[in-house]
Amino acid sequence: GPNGVSNSVFSNCAGILTPHLGPVFRGTFTLEYYTEQWKISSTVALRKPGRPDYTILKAYWPIALLETVANILSSCIADDVTYIGKQFSLLPDTHFGG
Repeated sequence: GPNGVSNSVFSNCAGILTPHLGPVFRGTFTLEYYTEQWKISSTVALRKPGRPDYTILKAYWPIALLETVANILSSCIADDVTYIGKQFSLLPDTHFGG
């Protein structure tokens, strides 16, 4: 993410970081506060493979790199919403995707 901390740091240190991130994430909802730092993103353009002319904008994919901690929180929320949706049959069986 923009702060330069690699995703691999969080992956390799999950056991150490989880006891600390859990209370921070819960506090986000308890206090109804989402820090501005987690809203910062960097946008980069990736070349689409096999394009004959990279001077054309459509030859690139713009992607937003978000803060890793914000991505982890988003993933936790997505997991919770998915679990609740399945547990209480909130979505029809024909629902797929986002």
